[in-house]
Amino acid sequence: MKVPLILGILLVSIRYSIQREEKTETAAAVTDDGEEQHGHLSAKEVRDLVEESERSTKDEEAEEEERPVQLPARDVEELRERTVKEKKCSKKCAKNAQCVKGKCRCKKGFTWSKRRRQCVRRGRRCSKKCVKNARCVRGRCRCRRGFRWNRAKRQCLKRRRLPGVRWFKVGKGTACEHKNVTLHCRGRRVIRVFYAVYGRRNKHTCAIGKPVKTTRCRAKNSKKLVVKSCDGRRQCNLKASNGVFGDPCKGTFKYLTVIYGCRRPCVRNAFFNGNVCKCKKGYRGNGFRRCSKKKMGRNVEEEERRDVSDDEGLEINEDELERA
Repeated sequence: MKVPLILGILLVSIRYSIQREEKTETAAAVTDDGEEQHGHLSAKEVRDLVEESERSTKDEEAEEEERPVQLPARDVEELRERTVKEKKCSKKCAKNAQCVKGKCRCKKGFTWSKRRRQCVRRGRRCSKKCVKNARCVRGRCRCRRGFRWNRAKRQCLKRRRLPGVRWFKVGKGTACEHKNVTLHCRGRRVIRVFYAVYGRRNKHTCAIGKPVKTTRCRAKNSKKLVVKSCDGRRQCNLKASNGVFGDPCKGTFKYLTVIYGCRRPCVRNAFFNGNVCKCKKGYRGNGFRRCSKKKMGRNVEEEERRDVSDDEGLEINEDELERA
């Protein structure tokens, strides 16, 4: 169907071109031989002929322009794609995103995160399906929060909370250099230090009108000193100074930051192992409530060796009974 259509269009265009050439030749002959044909045609008639030829050529050109041009299918698809790409988005797209068909879409290798509200790089997929209560993280199966991997059962089991561990308060204390900070817990709770740093980790804390040369400054023994002086007490007072913690970075104004919690105190004959209160060796019970001394179990061998006594209080030896 395409071949005869193309041939027909070519024949029509050739015919119109031949007609134009003939008309232009006649008009030129009239203008050139005007003096010779002066006796046959008047000046007005010559002008009318020229004007008619110009009008006819203009009408033919207008008809050709009005005719619809049929393009091939590939060209039509390319034009559609260009028009779609030229559509602009109403809002500016987020990072790692581009405007497609008037909508913001993540680029190749990225996916949309509802929680972060941005395009995040896609992680590696796991080769196998993860077990129950587990999810794929960077190409590996990891147990979800609150679960722990059990090698024997080959599955994620729920973590057991140790009895008696209750953190009622988590506080934070900050003191600039040459100043004091007080840590305290209400009631019968005692202090448990989680984090302590003496130095400088940012440009905002205790930095107004003070020299700040570096933000990577930290005393190595800061947490040990704070734990030694405050852990297990109801109230503690600390001084942020180079005399206590040393000078990790000279020429920089430093500060002390402590993050602590308030826990239940351990009872007598118990100690805190970093997580719970445990009874000492030779005692049993809950370290937060009561630790009682263990009772010695019965020794059967010693009982057999003992002498057998009757109701009257007479002591009789087993060896003598055998001899009798």
